[in-house]
Amino acid sequence: MKTAKYQKRCFDQIEGIVTENKALTAKVDRLRLEAEREVAEKAAQEERLLDLNQRLADKDREKKGLEEEIGRLREERDRLDQERAGVGDRAQGWRGAEEQESGVGCA
Repeated sequence: MKTAKYQKRCFDQIEGIVTENKALTAKVDRLRLEAEREVAEKAAQEERLLDLNQRLADKDREKKGLEEEIGRLREERDRLDQERAGVGDRAQGWRGAEEQESGVGCA
């Protein structure tokens, strides 16, 4: 009789351990799946971040290029303004000389 009670107690303990082991296995599987999802989400976020950084770098290069182009255009405008002013001054000088030669003008 003692042996039967001992065997029953051992089997009950084994059943408890097996049940606990199944519960722990299910929990581990759930946590593993959750961790895999988080890793996949983090990888996707990292990929989006890299893409955004690349786009930002492209925009920075584009902005610098546009700023350089604006600088070149301003320099060209200034040069043309100076040329135009120089041509205007020379034309004024020629008109003044013609007026002096013809005797027309302010005296």
